[in-house]
Amino acid sequence: MSEAHTVFDAEKYVRENSYPLHLEDHSTIGLKLRCIDDLSSHSTDKRYDIAIPGSGLGIVMDLLGGLALLRRKGKHVSLEPRKAIDIVEKALGAITFHTDEKSVKNRGIECGGCGHCNAALIDPQRYLLSESEAKYFLESGLADVKGRLKLRGVKPTVYSGLHNARAVITVMGEDIGLPSVGKSGECVYVYHKSFHELFLTLVAHELERSFHSHSQGVSDEELVDALHESARTRLSVTLEKLANDLPKFVVGDKQNISVQAV
Repeated sequence: MSEAHTVFDAEKYVRENSYPLHLEDHSTIGLKLRCIDDLSSHSTDKRYDIAIPGSGLGIVMDLLGGLALLRRKGKHVSLEPRKAIDIVEKALGAITFHTDEKSVKNRGIECGGCGHCNAALIDPQRYLLSESEAKYFLESGLADVKGRLKLRGVKPTVYSGLHNARAVITVMGEDIGLPSVGKSGECVYVYHKSFHELFLTLVAHELERSFHSHSQGVSDEELVDALHESARTRLSVTLEKLANDLPKFVVGDKQNISVQAV
């Protein structure tokens, strides 16, 4: 029986591949991020412990999406995309992103290999971005982020191989690491939900300080809620596109490791 027709054993995958996650230095936490992509552990960023949609670039877009949601609710908030990049970089220390071999070969969009970020630039409205924001990233924003990474001696990661995810595994808590490719070669989408929410909160706090100095009149709590809602909305679109038919599981924290089907 081929792998595609066997039942994915999530408990076995977690038991064989999970590892303790210890993060002591949060000053450059952005450099510890990888994408939820099922190919990420085949790449040079397999040493990156935390998987979130689109890596650091995804958080920049989550931020802009959160502001779009606030405007829909009647809040008069605005932020230039370049300023959004500045704020996320201040909060996380660095902004990473990835592409893949096909996009590099075809000289496509810088983040063309990222199903989450690339889709947002192709279909911005569904991902809570404006046409002008998508245009900014395509014309100069991605090059700006790439240049900032270069100053740190870091390049955007290039993923290779074929997508063959067997499941989506959401990791709760902040003490379990899980690769996207297991020891037996099985591929999964991994999502560190608790970390994603933590990073969005850090970004919201940084944003609130900026907004306070410009009298935009939005509370820190409102910003946190908006960024979290943006992230949930944007991730749901990506999962619908890329993983709608895959089984989904949630893993508890290290003190109580349990795997539950969603």
